[in-house]
Amino acid sequence: MSHVLHPRAGRIPIGVGILSYANWERIVDRYGTVFVMPDNDERDPRSIIYPGPELPASGVKGKLVATVLRANKPSPWGGDWARGIPAKRVKRGQKILFGRGRFFHEWDERIGLLVGVKPVTKRKYDWLNPKAVHRAAGHLVRLDFVCDG
Repeated sequence: MSHVLHPRAGRIPIGVGILSYANWERIVDRYGTVFVMPDNDERDPRSIIYPGPELPASGVKGKLVATVLRANKPSPWGGDWARGIPAKRVKRGQKILFGRGRFFHEWDERIGLLVGVKPVTKRKYDWLNPKAVHRAAGHLVRLDFVCDG
């Protein structure tokens, strides 16, 4: 599907679109991956177009960051009510750090490409910061992986 970049490549663009997460990530409390989907009425994640065919190599250390390109009105159904995390307003240009760790990606037949970082602490839950995920969800973002070193 794609080839990998050298770990010292700096900022690697993952995609531009409306940020979301797989519902099961919240249900099982892993919060391990996010994805971007097209900014259109259908919001069909299978039609994602990435800026290039290159992804960071799996296992490369770094951080996953979103930059808000357009802030949308927060959904009244957004957030994680069980944890008391509401959907929040954000500002254009705001950078949202999801977490640090080792890059990985997964493929979901219904969603497509999911990306995340595995924490070096090997914890089972909250691989990404849940508050950051819900802060960015539903907004138009540029999703990047920034390599350490």
